[in-house]
Amino acid sequence: MSQQQNPIQAEVKKNSTVARTLNAPSYWHEDPNEHQVLLNLLNREGFALEDAVYEILSTYRHELKLHRGDVFEGVPHRDNDRIEIDLWAQSGNFIFLLESKKSEYDWIFLQNQGTAKDVHIISGPEKTVSTRNRILNCVDCVSKQVVEVLPTDDKTALYRQTQNQKTKNIVLPVRSAREDLARSAIRQALFNLEILIHAQLLNDETWKGQSHRIFIPVIVTNAPLFSCTYDSSDIDSNADLTKIILKPISVAAFNHSEILRWGHQYENNLSHVGKPAFGMQFHDDDRFKDTHNKTVFVVSKNHLLSFIDKIKAMS
Repeated sequence: MSQQQNPIQAEVKKNSTVARTLNAPSYWHEDPNEHQVLLNLLNREGFALEDAVYEILSTYRHELKLHRGDVFEGVPHRDNDRIEIDLWAQSGNFIFLLESKKSEYDWIFLQNQGTAKDVHIISGPEKTVSTRNRILNCVDCVSKQVVEVLPTDDKTALYRQTQNQKTKNIVLPVRSAREDLARSAIRQALFNLEILIHAQLLNDETWKGQSHRIFIPVIVTNAPLFSCTYDSSDIDSNADLTKIILKPISVAAFNHSEILRWGHQYENNLSHVGKPAFGMQFHDDDRFKDTHNKTVFVVSKNHLLSFIDKIKAMS
């Protein structure tokens, strides 16, 4: 005669069966802990920010034509690789290329104090835009460098350690150089803008009729943005900074000075508003005509609509 289980044994067996069931791969979706793991993974991908940016732009009070997930043929000098542009928008003569980048790191822009008014707007064909004074109304910082800093030390990160004879060691968590999200996002925005300009040149009949275009590459991020400044007196005898001043900002303009090799085809049809960085130009090679600084705007998500309003006020 088999021995019967008492109620306590039966409950233990039931709970262990439930635990085994929830831990089984096919039943992971019933486990709240696994739900949170999945959410954490998905949130790192950043597509939720793309959706949020699209919804924000959908509420814009003026006419704004949104183009989401368009696939374009690449430019010949980049092997004609097809590319998908997540989101671009057109309002009148303005074309906004929008790249959404989610980040756990604060983005700190080193203020380029020597070129505070040096913002480069790409426009064409054959017409410039007067931005010298008005563009500064919507830009908090013109930057020559961007650094990503993790504000808390409770996460795994690489650390940069500095040492001063008069102070203790200073440990600052920073993003790994191989994961330089901000800088790679800026380059991605410029290369995608090249693709968009290429498509406009080839396919837009109104462009061929000499209709003016103003191209605005924008990085939209959830990351807090800061402007970083310092004085010459803050540099010690070892040429190390001893003090910086950080100020929260909503919009930064990053002047990308690296030659992008867009080529003669585009530079002949486009003009740049801004003081050329003559030292970066190849005077003897016509393929690199006007490939000086190109400005990418970095905008905090909650300030996107006001930024678009102020940019459009340029025209």
